[in-house]
Amino acid sequence: MSVSPFATNGTIAEYGIVLSISEEAINRQFKLLYDKEIEAGVALPSPPGMEEDGAAPPPPAKYLINHDVEIHVAVPGHGKELVMDYEQGIVGHIKCPKISLRDSGKANTGRISFTFERVEGAEVPDSMFYYWVGVGNNAELYPKPINGYTMSWDVNFGCAEIQNITEELINPARDEKSPEALHSDVIKVLEAVPSELFTVSSIFCMFSSAQISDSFEIVDENGQALSEALNNVLQTKVAGYFSVLQKRVKPGRATPDHPFVLGYGLSQKLADITKIIPGAKPEDTPLYFVPKSYIMSVTPGKDPKYSNGTLNFCMATWRPDGMAQRDPNHLDRSKNGNAGKLDQTFFDLTRTSEHDGVVGFCRDLLFDQFLVPEIEKAYFIDIEKVIRETFESQLMNATPLSSSNEVKLSQSFSPPRWNHLHKTKMQGDNGSTVEGSSSLTVIWDSDLQMNPNIDAKHASRRTRVIVVSHVKQDYEFSVKSTLADASVTSKTGLDMMYKHVLNISAGDGGKLDIQNDEVNSRIPEKDKDGSLVFIAGTRGEDQYGAYLTTSDDSEFDNSLKAIPGLGYLGKLVADELRPVWKEMVAVVKQCLELQANIWITDASSHLSKEFDDKWRTGLKSISNKIILPAGNVFNFSGIDVDPQGNMYAHVNYASGAENVTQIIDDPNTGDTPVIANGKPN
Repeated sequence: MSVSPFATNGTIAEYGIVLSISEEAINRQFKLLYDKEIEAGVALPSPPGMEEDGAAPPPPAKYLINHDVEIHVAVPGHGKELVMDYEQGIVGHIKCPKISLRDSGKANTGRISFTFERVEGAEVPDSMFYYWVGVGNNAELYPKPINGYTMSWDVNFGCAEIQNITEELINPARDEKSPEALHSDVIKVLEAVPSELFTVSSIFCMFSSAQISDSFEIVDENGQALSEALNNVLQTKVAGYFSVLQKRVKPGRATPDHPFVLGYGLSQKLADITKIIPGAKPEDTPLYFVPKSYIMSVTPGKDPKYSNGTLNFCMATWRPDGMAQRDPNHLDRSKNGNAGKLDQTFFDLTRTSEHDGVVGFCRDLLFDQFLVPEIEKAYFIDIEKVIRETFESQLMNATPLSSSNEVKLSQSFSPPRWNHLHKTKMQGDNGSTVEGSSSLTVIWDSDLQMNPNIDAKHASRRTRVIVVSHVKQDYEFSVKSTLADASVTSKTGLDMMYKHVLNISAGDGGKLDIQNDEVNSRIPEKDKDGSLVFIAGTRGEDQYGAYLTTSDDSEFDNSLKAIPGLGYLGKLVADELRPVWKEMVAVVKQCLELQANIWITDASSHLSKEFDDKWRTGLKSISNKIILPAGNVFNFSGIDVDPQGNMYAHVNYASGAENVTQIIDDPNTGDTPVIANGKPN
């Protein structure tokens, strides 16, 4: 297995694609779910069997995230049986839960917190903790208001397969032959909620009793810790309750009894390209953009003005043979304790805070493997083909004399640049030779690179690809005289360099929007009659246009010294013939100049057509491809490129997020994101 040499630890280059969602966006999504009232007149049922496991079921939910909390656990009765203690425990109301992704010292751990509150108009307005004080018959039930108290503990972020609620729960429930059963009102509730909210808009948290015990913390309304005794009682109740809840709710899977779970998922199946780009072929989307496996990790933010932290989906993608692979151990926490650990959040890296998330593509996946081959195919000029066609237009065959190719990625630039240089030398039937070269350089940069002062307020970012095409032809034609043992040589040089600037931005539905930048591009300049405009002289560095140079052998004029084989008389004869000789030389030069002009006219015509064709059609092979995951869930906006050439697209939720418009008319008809470990069809 070939492992990429630049798969730098702690960066996007370790993986293929990394989707990072900010702590702030996650909490905004929690709030959307917390505020989403169930309007169908039926509360979502509680998970069954909790009492059998020693915990009372939660109260009926009137919202997708329940506002009411009741925590009661079973205690030993008079015999060996456990008896549910409904007198002792927590009965209260919570504000919207929050996730913190600040530094916990672990790569996949965050912290969840719940703050109790008083709700006016509720049957019991205050949030209360009831606990026994004393022993035996002397024990008294003590009610303690806990309004403003906040309890929190560490949670692990696990990889769970999140299903499509519509396809896997609602549709089967409509089928009379299906064992799935849902109340018709519940179906209406779920249908009214965009499927994205079930699969991408919240977090799946591992409520482990052991972990709660190790990290549980509760503070009062002033942020002060409680007494050790009271803290221990609360911790025992909470840990026991959530341990049972976790056991009864299948991680990440909705059931008829528990249709909403805290879950986060991604799609192994990219959105149907034909819904976004009519006429496009689904197979046009490269397989190496399809996730193969992933792990979740947490990266604390360095500068809180960008983000407090991010939840990351570090994905390996399907890479064909011959493409640099990623070490699978990087995604295996049993073999790599730092799996998924990033040195900094993508928000810190791109200096932005205006978005819900950032999706990053490693350079070799997007630039090396996708953009460069597509751009080369679209824009590279085959110099041998051009020279051969020029000879053929003059009714001559072309014989190859030499040829070489050099392809390299230059790491000395930031970001790296790619170049393909093809050199050739060919000869025509009349003895004329042409040395030609075609060079294509692909450069990409972004506002992030060009503007060192760019900051969060510059929410809309742009990336551009600069395609520099440089073609040279040196035409040489000689006429040799055996009489004077000399030759007349005419040399004509054609040096053409142009650049195509492609602006890349994020389009609807997860596709990249690539447009020609006519202002900053430099394309062949034409005369009124459509002919190429030449500039006389040698082309300077970084100058664009068609430059023309000509030269001939001027020493041939006086090269007739003596006629060979006549001895002394040869010099005399030569002196007599010299005026005629000069006239002959002038005629030869005129012929050579005419031949050179014919060559330049034909060669420039072929090259000009090549440049024009590339400019008009070069984009077609690039833009009709979806490469951004979860296009039905996110709106993609600004795009950045870092100094290593990795690309970052800023994303916002397609529904529900503030100031974000829905990009798909009916989200329930889109492909809901799901990741599985099986190979895609």
